[in-house]
Amino acid sequence: MNTRMLIDVLQENMSFQLPDHFSNTKSKVLVTVGAHEKKMMKKSAKDIVNILPGCKEVVIPRVGHEVSLAEPDLFNEMVEAWIHSRTK
Repeated sequence: MNTRMLIDVLQENMSFQLPDHFSNTKSKVLVTVGAHEKKMMKKSAKDIVNILPGCKEVVIPRVGHEVSLAEPDLFNEMVEAWIHSRTK
């Protein structure tokens, strides 16, 4: 990754806001966050959970932002279980 790309990614991450109409969603949402995430990511997850009362939050121990790479089997099983619990 070159310097310009890194700057662009960081600026985009720092300026992200949930859209105004986000709270109107009717979709079921699974919010995952690693226990070792940065405070900003944990706050974003909490913001989503607070805005969408029907969503499910999972804090995954021992990982940060890379949960799907660090624990792919755990991540896939968790998502699959969540999907199946929503279809019953």
